[in-house]
Amino acid sequence: MTADSIVWVPGWGMNAYAWGHVPREGPDLPATFVSFRGARTPADLVELTAEALRPGRLAAGWSIGATLVIRAIVERRIPVAGVALFGATARFVHDDPGLGWSSRVLERMRKRLREAPDAVLTQFARSLFAPGEQGQAEPFMRAVYGDRPPLAACDWDETSLAAGLRLLAEVDVTDDLARLGVPVLWVHGEADPICPVGAWRHMRERLSDAPDQRFAELPAAGHACCWTRSGEIGKSLKEFVAWLP
Repeated sequence: MTADSIVWVPGWGMNAYAWGHVPREGPDLPATFVSFRGARTPADLVELTAEALRPGRLAAGWSIGATLVIRAIVERRIPVAGVALFGATARFVHDDPGLGWSSRVLERMRKRLREAPDAVLTQFARSLFAPGEQGQAEPFMRAVYGDRPPLAACDWDETSLAAGLRLLAEVDVTDDLARLGVPVLWVHGEADPICPVGAWRHMRERLSDAPDQRFAELPAAGHACCWTRSGEIGKSLKEFVAWLP
């Protein structure tokens, strides 16, 4: 099924600008950017994602957006043309720090979010980058948030951000991976500080025999790979769309 448009599902606390130049450098297709403002529960986040997906569309998800794309397609059996996932993980919380985050970190974020949401979002945005990318953190935040407070500028509000943290603490889409039933492009930064590459490599091994899965690991790239490596990702996305049956 050839893709007729792209749905961009953002990361936590982000907006359309966080995709960098990928929407411009990728396939020349009509685009929809999902907003999670107004969502109150993890189920609401899935619902808003599912509402944006239609048969024939390409679903592009980053980080928690990738988790939501997987869950929405499997739960609603949406026959999208294909899926592109960036910085994805099947299970965000893990006892092994090489595979995920401690649940205690998310709990601290939830508490701080109630007290100082802009500070939480700023700290999180700065943490997206690999050691060799730290110089890109400030330009990234200026592009994404501009002169506005992060909470006002992003495509999330305080309630949906809390719902997102709850979803990350609870959801495991490992069993959903083999049930997507559509071609998938998986892109991950080798030095991702948010979703460790070790967890992504486990997913890659799990899906290695599937002929409709393509994998790209970006050397030295962090979690904001769509920002730092827009040219490479745009090219990969074009090639993926051309490859779709």
